Amino acid sequence: MGTVFRAWQDDLGRPVAVKTLRAEVAADPRSRELFAREAHILARLDHPGIVPVHYAGENADGPYYVMRLVAGESVTRHLAGQPAAAIAAVFRETAAALAMAHREEVLHRDVKPDNILVEPPGRPVLVDFGLSTRAGPGDAGADRAELVGTPDFLAPELLEGAGYSPASDIYALGATLYTVLTGRVPFPGADLGEKLRAIREEDPPLPRTLRPAVPKPLQAICLKAMERSPADRYASAAELARDLERFLAGDVVQAWPERSRSMLRRKLEGHIADLADWHEQGLLDDRQQAALQHACEHVEELGRGLLRGVLGSIPNLLLLVGIVLSVFGPAVLLLLTWEEQGEPIRLALPGVPFALLGGLGFWRWRARDRRRAVACLFGAVLLASPVAFTLADLVPALRWVVDDTGVRRPILPGVAWLAAPDRPAWVLAGARLLQWKLLLTSAGALAAAFAAFRGTRAPAFLWLVCLAGAGVVSYAAQLAGWRNLPPGGRWVLANLGSLAVVGGGLALDRRFQRDRALPFYGLGVVALLATALTYIGEGLPFSALGADPDGAAESWSALFHGLLFVAAGLAASARGTPLLRQAAGVPLFAGIVLLLSALGSLSAQGGTSHELLLILGCIAFLVLGLAVHRNSLVLPAAIVLPIAVGTVSQHHVQGLWAWSGAVVIGGAILVLLGFRLRGGGEAGAERSVPDRGEGHCGGKRRSAPCGRRDPK
Repeated sequence: MGTVFRAWQDDLGRPVAVKTLRAEVAADPRSRELFAREAHILARLDHPGIVPVHYAGENADGPYYVMRLVAGESVTRHLAGQPAAAIAAVFRETAAALAMAHREEVLHRDVKPDNILVEPPGRPVLVDFGLSTRAGPGDAGADRAELVGTPDFLAPELLEGAGYSPASDIYALGATLYTVLTGRVPFPGADLGEKLRAIREEDPPLPRTLRPAVPKPLQAICLKAMERSPADRYASAAELARDLERFLAGDVVQAWPERSRSMLRRKLEGHIADLADWHEQGLLDDRQQAALQHACEHVEELGRGLLRGVLGSIPNLLLLVGIVLSVFGPAVLLLLTWEEQGEPIRLALPGVPFALLGGLGFWRWRARDRRRAVACLFGAVLLASPVAFTLADLVPALRWVVDDTGVRRPILPGVAWLAAPDRPAWVLAGARLLQWKLLLTSAGALAAAFAAFRGTRAPAFLWLVCLAGAGVVSYAAQLAGWRNLPPGGRWVLANLGSLAVVGGGLALDRRFQRDRALPFYGLGVVALLATALTYIGEGLPFSALGADPDGAAESWSALFHGLLFVAAGLAASARGTPLLRQAAGVPLFAGIVLLLSALGSLSAQGGTSHELLLILGCIAFLVLGLAVHRNSLVLPAAIVLPIAVGTVSQHHVQGLWAWSGAVVIGGAILVLLGFRLRGGGEAGAERSVPDRGEGHCGGKRRSAPCGRRDPK
């Protein structure tokens, strides 16, 4: 649309660049409007990496504007043969210039190598804003939806009808970096149609496959900027510039896990589609398909976590060690010297590192250094508990209680405040005050953890939210008269509360928020186990019903709870989400331990039926564990079974040789049973799917299953 001339400004004695409309469009109103808008946009952008406008006007030949003359060459020509550090430095400055344009709500829409000129001694300048438009709401909406620019550098979403956005400029800058690193565009294509299809549907070849000398971190930065989904790219051009700065400083770049998970997810989608195809063709049975699909879905979850990336360099490792010392050092010192310190020191010991880590975390979060920010904030949230306890201790009514001798006793955690009916009244009063103190402490920790989660959306804080929330509920229940309820009522309420926590995790899991679901699952299962172990001693639920079978209510209670855990584990393993299937071993293992211990206790009390039930239970769990491929069922049963057989044989078979023979015969039967089960399963598989090793399609031997699609 325009032509740029080199000119001389007489009054200031300097060379300038003058851009004018081409003669064939000089009279077109639309072209004149776009030209004027380009001049106004450039005049608003004040950055060393963007060419400035000195003056705009109109003469007999049409409109024009005067710019600083950029005496440079294209970025591909300037950086040819240059080291990676020089390339990263140029693109860091370019990304910073693009970020400034985006802050002013300006979209370039034509970022490419020819529009990045590099001046001596290596300063890049972003030029040619002829296709730029405003990004603000209501500004040039139709222009943003119009497909303009160079095809090689168009973002995939633009080819699907989406409008231009800062993410599309970031993609174009990433594609430009790819071109400089490899010497070719990301998707060459035989023709325009093939090129556009590849941009929409494929990933570009890894730069290191074309140029092995490309550093891995720089490759990761380039590919993250070129993600097919805008949500997976850098959140802003400024964040891209910061990652390039990390690369130049030798630090861990933030593109590592996100890019690898994105590429892996797309690969796994193809494999999962293959599994469904093979299952429909009869090459896989239901169990095999479920196991393989679970494995594929689980791979994507690997590598996520708070510490990934934090441990990747010496500075980050030092940061982590410093956070640990800042958290546990003051907490331990406060615990050991509480009565020796005054109020200011008590508050300062956890308060100063709390403020320091919180401030550092907030600062690094503002700087988009997410992992180190989360690590600092995590340490601050851990310190929220001692800070809250110290603040609660400042309340006069919660500081101490007077004993029977008139001595004031400080209210601190310890065995002295264990509530029991036979304890003195002042001890019971102190125990209640301590519960109030711990309730306030848990509430403070919960508020800090929830605020950190709301601000960062990091799943690590959900663990602290769950733990602090459990503390709030526990101490609030004790203050509300939990111990005054009948045991049966406490047992029901505790189980309902634990199941509600598991249900919250399941709701998150079904929305594929597995990182957030895991803390709820963990807390819920631990709460269920603690409830079972607590109330087994009271013989619940049989004692609540007034039943005491065989005078062994505790053993039957353990048997009852074990059956519930095993049933829950089998249901989760068979019908649960991939994360539930993965965690099903915990309730299975707990359930079988409870069951076998209960059966062992019953058999020790005498009775042939109980002894026989123990052996049959071991065999049943051994067979069941082999059938569902759960070592959490097999291992306890395999350990208890020979002990049970030996004990029962010794009771009922007289003589050492007879007892030993019974044990050997029992073991031989189990071995034969195991081979029988294994052989039957394999025979069934062979009958349902002939020639599992090699398929035959149309009389030709193939090494892959029939119907498999070609790998992409």
